[in-house]
Amino acid sequence: CFMKNLIYAGQFRDASGYASAAREYLSILSKMSDEVGFNLHLISVNFEEPNLSADSELSLIEKHEIKTVQVLDDVLEKEFTVLWHLPPPVMTWTNNISNLPPKLRTPFSFLKKAISKAKTTHSITTWETDKIPSYWREVFHKMKTDTCFVPSMWNVETYKKEKLDTVLLPHFIDCRRTEFTQEVKLPNLDNKYVFFSMSQWGQRCSVASLFFRVQTTKRCSTGYKNLCGQY
Repeated sequence: CFMKNLIYAGQFRDASGYASAAREYLSILSKMSDEVGFNLHLISVNFEEPNLSADSELSLIEKHEIKTVQVLDDVLEKEFTVLWHLPPPVMTWTNNISNLPPKLRTPFSFLKKAISKAKTTHSITTWETDKIPSYWREVFHKMKTDTCFVPSMWNVETYKKEKLDTVLLPHFIDCRRTEFTQEVKLPNLDNKYVFFSMSQWGQRCSVASLFFRVQTTKRCSTGYKNLCGQY
């Protein structure tokens, strides 16, 4: 579904789940651009500081990133596809770019301009429950989204309930990478069934429900441990 020119917008320098997935997709798309023969361009939308990406990831981002209006305009002179890989609520920020923090104004203005001129537009998003928020469909429509790429069949079923053209695109995991892997020895876990969760203190990705379930289970069983990482 992609043209010879692809503009991929995402959080390439952040630490979120969306950002991690974007860097993995970027590694594949960069290889494909060389092997298949299409032009890959990035609009990097970064919310977090400092940037802790590996040097190899940063060099790949730098290789494809659109940094100036002139470069963007040169790309927009040809037929191209936009692939936006951001949470749908964030896409509404293109409506009020002047109110954004200075560091976000340029990437969002680039993204808005690119979507307005794109031949085709696609998204990569994900959601945890069996119904996406009601206003998401309006966001997809306003962004002229032709296809919604999602990482699981659960999401395919959920999005199709909203009459959205949806295609499965699993998140890529390179099991050969070990530079970020560190074995951790934790005490008192022998013969225990271990649950590990990585969560946030918020309504979405909330750890509160997990703690409630754990405490309920704890009264019934002593053969488990729960480990929780928060950020």
